[in-house]
Amino acid sequence: MPRHPLGAAPKKEKTSLLDYAIFGEVLFLMTFGLWKGYQGQSGLEEELRQERTQPKQEEIDYTPKIDFTIETPDPEKLKPVEHHPAPRMPQEIQETLKAGEEDSEGVNLRRYLEAIVQIESGGNPDARRYEPGINDTSWGLGQILTETALGLEAEYPDLPRISDYNLKPDFSDKDVEKALVRLYGNFIWTKEKGEKTKSIVNVDGKLNEAATIEFLKRIQNKHNLHPTGEINAKTITAIQDEDHLRARLCDPTINTLYTEALYSSLLETYKDPFVAVAAYNCGPNMINTAIMQQRLNELNGNSPGYIPLTPDGSVGPNTEKVVRRFQQEHELEVDGKVGRATRRGINSAWKTMYPGQENSPPIIPENSMVQNHVRKFAKALEKQD
Repeated sequence: MPRHPLGAAPKKEKTSLLDYAIFGEVLFLMTFGLWKGYQGQSGLEEELRQERTQPKQEEIDYTPKIDFTIETPDPEKLKPVEHHPAPRMPQEIQETLKAGEEDSEGVNLRRYLEAIVQIESGGNPDARRYEPGINDTSWGLGQILTETALGLEAEYPDLPRISDYNLKPDFSDKDVEKALVRLYGNFIWTKEKGEKTKSIVNVDGKLNEAATIEFLKRIQNKHNLHPTGEINAKTITAIQDEDHLRARLCDPTINTLYTEALYSSLLETYKDPFVAVAAYNCGPNMINTAIMQQRLNELNGNSPGYIPLTPDGSVGPNTEKVVRRFQQEHELEVDGKVGRATRRGINSAWKTMYPGQENSPPIIPENSMVQNHVRKFAKALEKQD
């Protein structure tokens, strides 16, 4: 018999019944544990599957909610706008309209307002868009900026008041948090270039401290307060002001009246529905600057070496250079800006060069953003047919 490597081969012991019982119990427990784990995993997968397939309860409904048959304080404003001249638009924009639609005579104010609401908010009364460049937010159906709305409120006493309210004396820290979420909850911010954008609300539903401080500073700047990013009595008042304006401008009836007042005033000024909607989108200053650029081209068209300006409504290096030369030649303050005095000087020089001619019509700035907005307006009008 061969020897065992470690010496004598060990004697083979007999297995008792107790050993079999212990082994059987361990095997049962392991099998039962694996089965329970599988059941738990299956249950979790079933819960997740049901959660994915169930519709979200608080999903925003973006279907149009506006009723354009509401009554206004001044029924005269709702009469159709008659005898507007054909829209002066670039040819490529006119081509988006149906044949015969280029002549806007007979298209009334109600249709214009419906088209504006569709392109601005898609009919969502809670729509909002923060404009970091001007530190202001546009609200509601017509996307009215708060500063624009306050100007309209001061100009038109018949409009519903949006700034008259009573301060809440016991505005708690919790109230401040809720107001900030209502004002900036879906916005993102970037402190410096390259830094990842952040929302004021974290994924856990709590306020992001850094973003909250940033937006507090923006509110303080807007209300001419020292931008500390800290909560104090004056900042709480400013937050209540902003939150009240938000609530008023997200009211569909109020927002519609303010949208109508703003667009009507622009339509009265420019006498052209498409130029008016361009001014509604970019502001009158860009329209007026584009007109001045066009007139400077007409004034300097025969000058040797003159490179025509693009009437895009923006004062870039080329426009500033031409404006400075005009200001020097006409003994105006030389700052390169198209201010009130410079605008008057350009208009006077243009009338002197072209005596007896009517003023050149307002134009839509050759700016891709503005012209795209006007295209959307044209298509919205087309879809109403």
